[in-house]
Amino acid sequence: MRGGALIPMTFDEAAFGADLAATMRCAYEEACKALGKGNIELNEVARKLMALQIMTAVQRGEHGQQRLKDLAIAAVAPQSTSR
Repeated sequence: MRGGALIPMTFDEAAFGADLAATMRCAYEEACKALGKGNIELNEVARKLMALQIMTAVQRGEHGQQRLKDLAIAAVAPQSTSR
């Protein structure tokens, strides 16, 4: 993602509901921005892994935006901090 535009990820509103899909999208975007500030380049595989981690966490009952962001970051950069 370094030097490039954020590539949006679409979370299905029909599957998750509009509010939760928006929370997931925000968590994903914040995670991308946080990693970008740490000069971590995100390729397509990393972005998809982050999205998958968010979807998996939601299916397990996690709906907190900050927690979803933290889990997404940990999926691709376990040593990074998001705070």
